[in-house]
Amino acid sequence: MLVHVADNGVGIPEQMKSRLFSPFATTKQESGSGLGLWVSCSILEKHDGTIRVGRRRFGVLRDHGFDLFASCSNTSDKR
Repeated sequence: MLVHVADNGVGIPEQMKSRLFSPFATTKQESGSGLGLWVSCSILEKHDGTIRVGRRRFGVLRDHGFDLFASCSNTSDKR
């Protein structure tokens, strides 16, 4: 399964991309904890999934976002 989460904001600063999935990485000086992407990545990895950041172009529209890949197999025996 693929889920693409996107917005049409200004994007992620180049210097931030290398530490994007690290704990406490944030561009929100006063309101962000910097844990959201780190936690999301950890959850997906525990379920054999991945997350990646990217930029897409659809004709004249562009978006910045994340692709989340998750397995749709039954994981009840992995407990």
